[in-house]
This record gives sequence, structure tokens and C-alpha cells, in this order.
Amino acid sequence: MKRGTKLALLTAAVLLALGAACCGIALSAVDFEFRRLSTDGGGLQETLHETFAPETVRQIVVETGTDGLQIRHSEDGRIHLQYTQRERQQYALSEDGGVLTLRQSSKQGWSGLQWFSVRFGAEEQDVILELPEGFAGDLQILSEVGDVELQSPLQLRGALDCSLETGSFRAGALEAGSVTVETEIGEIDGTDWSAADVALSAETGGITLAGGAVNGTLSCRTEIGEIRLSGLTAGALEASAETGDVTVDQVSAEKIELE
Repeated sequence: MKRGTKLALLTAAVLLALGAACCGIALSAVDFEFRRLSTDGGGLQETLHETFAPETVRQIVVETGTDGLQIRHSEDGRIHLQYTQRERQQYALSEDGGVLTLRQSSKQGWSGLQWFSVRFGAEEQDVILELPEGFAGDLQILSEVGDVELQSPLQLRGALDCSLETGSFRAGALEAGSVTVETEIGEIDGTDWSAADVALSAETGGITLAGGAVNGTLSCRTEIGEIRLSGLTAGALEASAETGDVTVDQVSAEKIELE
């Protein structure tokens, strides 16, 4: 390539970069909302809020496709659900026999570009579930792509069962009847959990649990990933990592099996 041609291409690249920077600065100066440029999901968006009486709900099932899930403490003692409807990603909400179900589905006609959408800083449209202290029902979570985060402290009397295909599970201070978390690709991270039994499984990803008490069995398993347990007590501990280390520090249990 001739020297003149190289110089011209370099000059064009510099001018393009400067133009993009100036455009961004100008839009920011007029408080332009970049999230409006998001092509995520396509079409009209509408955020919905629903409220339920906890005494009428014995189980909550949340199934998400590409949205994350945040679970929080309810300040008014009622169950609250917030979710976003989009043209090609719709939620169906139902309540039948004490089972509250929120299920996400995608309409047909997806284009490949929608899976690789340009978000331009758009915020994630997480589902938000708020539960009252001591909620007596069971909670089941099914997620295809997205993280699940429990904001502490959270107290549940029923069972928490979470299954993720691609996504991580994080929870601070958590009290539940039992906890089961499975992820194919993602991390499981917990602090100060209290439950009768805890079963954690990650095919590709690590497991970290610090503090807390498990009255029965604490079971942790990874195929590719490390297991780190510290400062907790359990009736029995079973930890297995096929490819990765198992680290146990200040853990008290009547029976311990490490692989």
C-alpha cells in the first residue's frame, strides 16, 4: 500500500473517532437518553406492576428467558411483581390454586440481529420480585439467560429452588426452609445462609459460600470450577469438584466428604 493511501486511511479513522466522540458529548449535553436507541426485544415496551396478598399464595414460579431477576424484601408485607412487556418478549401472569406463575416467552419471527442487539447503554429489564418477611410459600426460579440476585436480608419459610442455564446466583443473608441452586454456566455466591438443607451445583463455574448454618446436609458440586467454603456449620458436608480445588476454612460439620 502506498504511503499516501496509508496516510489517507489513518486520517479518515482519526476523523471518524473524533466525530463519534463529539457526537456523544453533544448528545450528553442535551441529556439525550441512549436507552431509547436500544433494539433489545424490539417494539413497544411497557413496565407492569402487580400486587398480591401473601396469604393467598403457596408457591411462586418465575420463568425468564433473557431477563435477570432481582428478589427483594417487601416493605408493606405484600407480594410485588414488576416486569417489562416487549413486542417479541411477552410475559404471561397467572394465579391458580395458590400458585402464582410469571412466564416469559418469545414470539416467533426473531431475527439474528435481535440476539446481538446494540444496546447503547440500555439498562437491563430485570424482573423484580418483592417478598414479605417470613413468606411461607415455596419459590421456584427457572432462567435461560440472566442472573438471579437476592438482596439481603431475605427470610423465607418455604423452599427456594433455582435452575439457571446461563447465569449466576448471588444472595446475601438468606433464611429458607431449603435451598437448591443449579447453573450450567455461572457462579453461585452466598453469604450467611441459614437452611435445613442446601444443595448447590455448577457445571462450569465456581461456588462460594461464606458464613451461615445448615442444619442438615450442605452439598456442593462443580464439574469445572472451584468450591470455597468458610466460616459455616453444617450437619454434613459433601463437596466435589471434578476440575478445580475444594477449599474449606473454619467449617464445622459432623460428617465431611471432600473430593
